[in-house]
Amino acid sequence: MKILVSVLLSVVLAFAVADPATQTDLNPAVAVSVEIDTPLQEIGYGKVFALRCVVEGLTEPYFVQWQYSEDCEEWIDILCNEEVYSFILTEENAKLFYRVAIFKYD
Repeated sequence: MKILVSVLLSVVLAFAVADPATQTDLNPAVAVSVEIDTPLQEIGYGKVFALRCVVEGLTEPYFVQWQYSEDCEEWIDILCNEEVYSFILTEENAKLFYRVAIFKYD
């Protein structure tokens, strides 16, 4: 079962537990952030744009899942489970919202 906690700037931290009856609170010492991994002078349509997920205070193993949304309500998984998500920036995808979900299994 997923327990999602959304954070502004499109970051999601999710923990999954084997038994939903034993759900635990999220550890406030865990920090997840998303950084633009492309130098500002290189950002432009038709160029590679990269986002980096930075996880602090959480031991591996954990699972990274990037997602996008048009409205910040319905999120769609991206086929990328790496800490860096890179794509060619277009006018269409520049209008989307991006976030990363971190799943920790007990």
